[in-house]
Amino acid sequence: MPSTEPDRSTPPVQRTTGRWVTLRPIRPVDYDAIRLAELDDTLGVRWRHGGATPGPEQFAQTLWSGVLVQYLVVANDDRRLLGLVSAYNADLRSGTCSVGFARFDPADRGPGLVEGVVMLTDHLFSHWPFRKLYGETLAFNLANLGAVLGPLLVEEGRLREHAFVGGRYWDLHHLALYRETWDEWRGRLMPPAEADLPTDRVLTVVVPGGAR
Repeated sequence: MPSTEPDRSTPPVQRTTGRWVTLRPIRPVDYDAIRLAELDDTLGVRWRHGGATPGPEQFAQTLWSGVLVQYLVVANDDRRLLGLVSAYNADLRSGTCSVGFARFDPADRGPGLVEGVVMLTDHLFSHWPFRKLYGETLAFNLANLGAVLGPLLVEEGRLREHAFVGGRYWDLHHLALYRETWDEWRGRLMPPAEADLPTDRVLTVVVPGGAR
């Protein structure tokens, strides 16, 4: 009979390199670039600060408030900072965690940021016993989620006319991705292993001291 024991021959690893992007840990030297991107005319009113302009010290504190995992999404070809992906408010007792992401350049509609979100999602489900991942978005951002609404994401609640942005009130949608749904879709969404990628699409980011 085939063994039912898990395969322990290969140690677990974290996937941080995909076809188009690499997930890179945030360094203090990145704070100014992230702050300017988040306070941009477009992203500034659409994401967490809602049009406010926190100072550098306050911004650094809010950047890490409640965070479990957070990365910059870096393009493999030219090393541009495409955005940020974050997991926060982890509740191991309930088996839940919230996920947020931001695209720094609204005109960039390439697949890189989505691939970054996919790799973060896999990391969370692979290394913590989460049952589901939460996300929340105002109604004007729903179009950015496209075809993943329904097949992947379930709307678990809605706060009507919750937030005042751009001269009117908007609904806040609470979304969830269940572990069993991720298990079903993982093989179709995750990029191939780094060893299977073309060599010109693999990026190793090296900083002084050998850290990655």
